[in-house]
Amino acid sequence: RIVCFRCGDDQGVDPTPTTRCLPLRTRLCHYTIQAGDSLNSVARDYMLNRNWLGLWAANPWLGTPDLALSPGSVLRLGPTYRARSGDTLAALAGRMGTTVKLLLWANPALALAPQDALPAGTLLCILPCRRAGRTPRWR
Repeated sequence: RIVCFRCGDDQGVDPTPTTRCLPLRTRLCHYTIQAGDSLNSVARDYMLNRNWLGLWAANPWLGTPDLALSPGSVLRLGPTYRARSGDTLAALAGRMGTTVKLLLWANPALALAPQDALPAGTLLCILPCRRAGRTPRWR
């Protein structure tokens, strides 16, 4: 994916804005730890229902959760899912214990209505919600 930035001089020295485009590559469902991060703050920032235990379980390399996270290390935020023929956001959200809103938030490249079929083969980041009495069914 290519991301373009348009930059200008707010002091009026050079009134001609410049556009620069850069290739941007991200890893789906991953987060690079910054200084000062904790499992709790990452869970809160990624709307994981403030449940840092899920992050800890998804990242067995962490060992003891009380130790400081190392900046530059990569956390897995949740599982990925490859869409099958006939999958919709609404059906997937129900099956995975999440919401359509959270699926769209975690997968900003999607521009679909909840009832629209996902293109088969589309890779999605699944950030589960924890609702009382509800356990996601992973396939």
